[in-house]
Amino acid sequence: MSHGRILHLEDNANDAYLIGHWLGGGGIDADIELVGNADSYRDALVTGDFDLILADSSIPGMAPLEALHLARQFLPETPFVCLSGAAEESSVKTMLTAGAADYVLKDHEWRLIAVAQRELRAAQKNREHRAVTAQVEATLRLTAAVQELSQATDVETIAAIVRTAARGITGADGATFVLREGDQCHYVDEDAIAPLWKGQRFPMSSCISGWCMLSGEPAMIEDVYADARIPADVYRPTFVRSLLMVPVGRRDPLGAIGGYWATRHSCDARQIELVQALAAATALSVDNLRARGDLEQRLQTSTHQLVATNRELETLLQSVTHHVREPLQRLLRQASTDGDSAATAHETAVEIDRRLDALVQLVHISTCQLHAVPVDLAVLARIHLDGLRERDPHRVTHVQVEPALPVTGDSKLLQIMLQNLLDNAWKYTSRTAQASIEVGCETQYDGTKAYFVRDNGTGFDMKDAGALFTPFRSLHNDDDREGEGVGLAAVRRIVHRHGGKLWARATHGRGATFYFTLADCPPQHPARG
Repeated sequence: MSHGRILHLEDNANDAYLIGHWLGGGGIDADIELVGNADSYRDALVTGDFDLILADSSIPGMAPLEALHLARQFLPETPFVCLSGAAEESSVKTMLTAGAADYVLKDHEWRLIAVAQRELRAAQKNREHRAVTAQVEATLRLTAAVQELSQATDVETIAAIVRTAARGITGADGATFVLREGDQCHYVDEDAIAPLWKGQRFPMSSCISGWCMLSGEPAMIEDVYADARIPADVYRPTFVRSLLMVPVGRRDPLGAIGGYWATRHSCDARQIELVQALAAATALSVDNLRARGDLEQRLQTSTHQLVATNRELETLLQSVTHHVREPLQRLLRQASTDGDSAATAHETAVEIDRRLDALVQLVHISTCQLHAVPVDLAVLARIHLDGLRERDPHRVTHVQVEPALPVTGDSKLLQIMLQNLLDNAWKYTSRTAQASIEVGCETQYDGTKAYFVRDNGTGFDMKDAGALFTPFRSLHNDDDREGEGVGLAAVRRIVHRHGGKLWARATHGRGATFYFTLADCPPQHPARG
């Protein structure tokens, strides 16, 4: 079954009905828009998005070449097929030379069906390829913007980076960067095909950016004149028909990023996620500037906070730039040389999704507020190990967990930390005879307690230990390794946020032990984002 949208230029109602009937009977489930004259044909080309154009060669007031040239002008990538009751060789040659995809006689039912199926399948494949390419390019724009934001030294630079990146990521006709100033929305900067509201301020309660900041939710509005949150009178003098607005920061947003379209438009979930990722990086960048401002006023009390913020931001941005960019660039190279790259595109898209989701988790771990409560690591370990056994019931692994390992910390983060360490041990003992995993505690020379997760799996060479906690890095080249590559990076961040230390001891082929300490953990208030 072939699907798509077909623009059919035909002034004879009987011929139009017959061709539509043939196409449906030939397994083509298409939405056919029929136009019968030159004016309606032009209007359809301007406002429509079609996968195939079928054009009669004898429309009054429009020569076949004119119809083809108009199609190339407005829809240059849409195949154009000329239909005719009769054809001279010179006419066929002229149309094909000018760029027509084919020339079909109206009474050749079988050939019309075959040509339509061929062109619609090709159009579907091209559309999928363009969608993947657009996603790749949008994500590359995001990674570049995130890197630039890490180096921004003032709000003006941040605004310029954000407005340009937002427009590029979404393909919008305009983009804006809004900052919250008390109960006002300040439209700091914009990049648009026509002026909008740059430099103006509006009450939070009367604009969509204010709604997003107050609710903490993004808004995708296809028709600005059909949504009660939009002050229609403010939009009538502008080109805006659709918009996307995303808050900057999860809690108590400090601003918003907007994209605008002149025609009706709707962003898909991935585009919205990319803009949200841009907003998260923007929030970190603005908070970094504010930390610098605090430093100027209170050098002695803010130096440590600023250094930590910078280091955290730089680590995150380097990870995004180097490890999300690589699979996307690989996809572009493969797609340019492989005409049938659908499987490769799908696999790479899945990899991109995993990596982005993992980075989102890493950002959350780095910025969420800690809630210190009594936690028993032994209980958390036994629960997770029981789950691993249930998922792999045929595996025999000796497990030893101390009766009690009481600590104080954030229960959710400590659970994530233990899960990552135990998943790591479980994975790298999967091929070990008489596999064993141990969770316990040792007293160090200075009297502090060091908790550990020990296994007798594949281990690693200690000379490579520096790469252990880097996102998307592995010391093993096995093809069946699972996960997103940020597990140990997340463990390190959680331990550091609890005031502790993390280190490892291992021998290649003889297992590994991961040690960590935890200091007293008062509640912490993270940066916005």
